[in-house]
Amino acid sequence: MAMLLGAFAAGISVYVLTNTDTSAFARTLFFAALCGFVWKPVCDAGKAFVQQTVQHQHDAPVEESGNKAFELAESLTNTPAALLPTKLEEIHDSAIAVLESLPQVSSPKVRREAETKVSAALRIVAQIAPQHPQVASQLLESVGETAAKNQSPKVAKEAVTSLEKLAETNRMFAPSHTQLKTNILSTVSARYRLNSVTKPQ
Repeated sequence: MAMLLGAFAAGISVYVLTNTDTSAFARTLFFAALCGFVWKPVCDAGKAFVQQTVQHQHDAPVEESGNKAFELAESLTNTPAALLPTKLEEIHDSAIAVLESLPQVSSPKVRREAETKVSAALRIVAQIAPQHPQVASQLLESVGETAAKNQSPKVAKEAVTSLEKLAETNRMFAPSHTQLKTNILSTVSARYRLNSVTKPQ
């Protein structure tokens, strides 16, 4: 068993952890044998490497969607007025993709950066919102509600704050602001009731 584990560890060290140049045969053989003798830490390192790689592949789409939402928002100021509704819909779709994936993200850093990108995108959307109040208000309301459902208070707060400020100068945003606050309160209340029911006695 020790020989098998040693051989396995040797393979991990050469082909997975270090991606060794196997053309240098003697050096590769010595390195593999050395790692085979200390097989346990090598196997543990290989397991951790695989887990990290799988998690990165899982989190990568969240990072990409967050970056896309922010980049699209940054391009709004240079977008012709006629194309703004389409661009806003793309921002909405990217932001929703981020928020719906957040519960499965295990990396606090990835989650934090994704939420920061979406929040920044919402702030930019709020700046051009008066040009297309209906589309923008629907975007902010939908993203805010989705954020609340997926336990992202940072993004939900940003959506509420943006609508609140817009409603102060444009009454067209008032219904979305009121509806979003109502939906968030309902979501939080439902979650609290669920936690109360499932909490061990």
